[in-house]
Amino acid sequence: MEDNIEKYILEASDLELLSEGRLLITTENRKILLKGISKEKIDEYYEIFGKKFRKNKVKKSKYLRVFWSDDEIRYLKENYLKKDVNEIALVIKKSNYQINLMLGKLKLIVKREWSIEEVEFLKNNIENSTIRLAEELNRSVASIKAKKRLLRLLEI
Repeated sequence: MEDNIEKYILEASDLELLSEGRLLITTENRKILLKGISKEKIDEYYEIFGKKFRKNKVKKSKYLRVFWSDDEIRYLKENYLKKDVNEIALVIKKSNYQINLMLGKLKLIVKREWSIEEVEFLKNNIENSTIRLAEELNRSVASIKAKKRLLRLLEI
């Protein structure tokens, strides 16, 4: 296999080091992506074929990928019905958005139906601020906004 790699490198018009262990070899006829190459092997290839190498700057995403440990997921599953998202976020050191995103991925978000009393309260106080209504009804701001929109559509 190594002989083939060196053959491709010799034929290459361009060698691009994409990230740790990934090398893109561009020949006249094709592009070959090699994965899982050890740092030592890449350094060795760089020594031999240095003039052809082009180190690509890895673009950093503006969105950071958040990794969850098994313990964090277990904690979330055990506490999402007992504790507020803010409390969970403080304990496992993730943002509210990340908590809600994971709840969605795990299909743990519970959609709470509106009671007749809640709908009546909202109708009677529809001109109040959404934040205040959310606090009084113990619902999210998004939930209040959606219900307000729905109620205004039904009145037409």
